[in-house]
Amino acid sequence: MVWTGWKSLVFPLVTLALPAFLTRPALAQTEISPATGPTGLQACGDPKTKFDVKYTDGHVAIQPVDGMAVVVVIEDDSKFASYPKPVTRVGLDGEWIGATRGNSFTSFVISPGEHHLCASWQPQAALGLPGATVYKKMSRRSSVQSLHAQPGGVYYFQIKNVYFLTDISYMLEIHMDAVDKDEGELLASDRKGSQATKK
Repeated sequence: MVWTGWKSLVFPLVTLALPAFLTRPALAQTEISPATGPTGLQACGDPKTKFDVKYTDGHVAIQPVDGMAVVVVIEDDSKFASYPKPVTRVGLDGEWIGATRGNSFTSFVISPGEHHLCASWQPQAALGLPGATVYKKMSRRSSVQSLHAQPGGVYYFQIKNVYFLTDISYMLEIHMDAVDKDEGELLASDRKGSQATKK
């Protein structure tokens, strides 16, 4: 499920960076239980929550966990034609659990069962520039996916952030999809891990 759109612009758009979400390497994460109430419409957290994001030193190994499941979320900004790149918050069952920034990934451990994932750009002040209102609207875009996790499973999701600007319009899109294990391992192997702390 994706929220996308086109609108006309009458002023230049300034794209600013967005901070990201709290994550730890998969083997060191807090256990997250199956969803008891939230659905895809409630997968995201508080829209006002913000994160600072840093890259981890070196590549983070992703290993299955006995009796638990691991989720790996990979951000792809190859079609985001602006800099700095967005910070993308990752939500699970109605709570933000971390964030990514640029071409990076994060991983976390969850308990088996039904879960609902959300990807959403973090709000960013536009320093009073004409594009401020437009950019705030962009930051409300989200994408969601459901997951039925099995013990010992490793699940990969790719978030594609898209942005381009023409003389008369712009396109902004965030899209999250599940990818198979082989593709996920390949994508993650070429990226740094992200570590996010809540502001």
